[in-house]
Amino acid sequence: MKTLKTELKRTTTEMHAKKALIERSITESQLYQYLTADSGNFAGIYKDGSFLIGQDVGSEIDDDEKPVIRIECPGTANMSLDFYAEGWTEFIEESGKHKVVSDVAGCDAGDMLDIEDCIRLVCADPDCDVSGEIEDLRGEFLRSNYGE
Repeated sequence: MKTLKTELKRTTTEMHAKKALIERSITESQLYQYLTADSGNFAGIYKDGSFLIGQDVGSEIDDDEKPVIRIECPGTANMSLDFYAEGWTEFIEESGKHKVVSDVAGCDAGDMLDIEDCIRLVCADPDCDVSGEIEDLRGEFLRSNYGE
């Protein structure tokens, strides 16, 4: 019979391993993929640390091929993404696009961008700090009870 102390130690060890896997797997690139994925898709982290987004993530037939952790992607229409366009674009209601107001890395003033383009540029720019958003996404994965 397992003691409570033994079970708690096992659970703590598993949680530390899960956290380390998440921290190793989630970077700016995965943040961009998650934020721009369509609603109804899932983001999964696999044993080898690979990250995949798709409708079938977690539906693999063989349990050994399933992600260790999986969360649902909310889709751009279901999130507030103003952070990724604030201060360097102006939203144009008629077109539903963001107009670049001054030259920035990767585009010129006057360029028209979708929110996905804004997210991509911010996530790819080393001068933009998205560490808080990465930590939020890591937290979403940590709170996931998928596979338990």
